[in-house]
Amino acid sequence: MPFTLEQLDFLSVHVGVAIPPDFLENKRRAEEFKKRSAEMATRSDEIKQRGDAAALEALLEQATAAAAAKDLAGALDLLDQVEAGLAAPEPSPPSLPTSEPEAAPKVAMRDPSKDGAFFKLQKSRLEWKEARDKVESDLVSLEQTILSECKQMNADPNEEFEFDLDELAAKSKRLHSIMDGIDERLLEKLDEALKAQGEQRAEKQKEAAGIIQEYQAFLNSDPLVARIDNSGFMNTSIRQTFVNTLTNLAANL
Repeated sequence: MPFTLEQLDFLSVHVGVAIPPDFLENKRRAEEFKKRSAEMATRSDEIKQRGDAAALEALLEQATAAAAAKDLAGALDLLDQVEAGLAAPEPSPPSLPTSEPEAAPKVAMRDPSKDGAFFKLQKSRLEWKEARDKVESDLVSLEQTILSECKQMNADPNEEFEFDLDELAAKSKRLHSIMDGIDERLLEKLDEALKAQGEQRAEKQKEAAGIIQEYQAFLNSDPLVARIDNSGFMNTSIRQTFVNTLTNLAANL
């Protein structure tokens, strides 16, 4: 299956694969033609009711033929002529319902009856370890999915571009750079807090809270983190897993 622009952009920007500009431009034109052709199909009744319907329909047929011959620039020019011939603005699309603001992650509430520092630290340490393990597993799966789909694309005789799979395998390791920003310091600090007592434990918890703030700043600023769950290759929730878990941990320290 041909790659989408979203997938190619992710490979280029975040994996570092060199994609030929002409190849990307053809992909852009192909997706634009597909979208505009679908929009034009919804106006078929409007076209049929016009006096110049035959001329407009002929232009549409020529555009389809040009696209099939991979003359996408010519196909888009023909669609421009059809739209100009209609000489009437499309009806305003219905206003979309106002989306509700994204719900804030649920924060673990303090229960005074179970306000044991050691218990909370144990729970926080386990929760953070599970979150890291899940994200690391998702990153491995994403890396493998990218390699698999690129290999399939190389086997497609209709595709004009072929990936260097060895280069891709090396560069796809960049995905794991997220774990450099979300390193093992918090896990180690929680272990230290569990071994400490009294004022020393309180100090270790304060240091852990500072690391959490560093991680939260990283999640809000890193370009790869912002894009990782919208790679186009597989569904992940890497950023939200970290955001929710760190929010819960901050409430319990």
